[in-house]
Amino acid sequence: ASREGVDKARAILEFKPDDNRALNLGATAWLRLGERELADRSMKVSLERVPDDPIVLYNAACYYAISGHREQALDCLEKCFLKAGTINPDWLKNDSDLDNIRDSGRFVRIMSGAPESLQIRGCSTID
Repeated sequence: ASREGVDKARAILEFKPDDNRALNLGATAWLRLGERELADRSMKVSLERVPDDPIVLYNAACYYAISGHREQALDCLEKCFLKAGTINPDWLKNDSDLDNIRDSGRFVRIMSGAPESLQIRGCSTID
């Protein structure tokens, strides 16, 4: 699935280099295939282009959780929740990309759907 995702992202970006969806989703596929530098750069550019898009923020949360950057993952997930007003609870419960952050108190607060308990920190990139 990751190889197929990378192939699709590359094909789209070849013809439409500004396609942020391909860049955003491609980052996770590149990460899973061990292309860390390209993955990090792609996610960084994606977040810079549309820093307040809830879908980009959710995908960034997944990306950072997979890559072991728990705080960045939680920052992005909180910002996603605050921008969108909600996150599908089934995604939060079942998305294996988020397994690395489920034991966090911050994750539990997001799951509770209590926006007043969240503190937006922004969704920073790793350099």
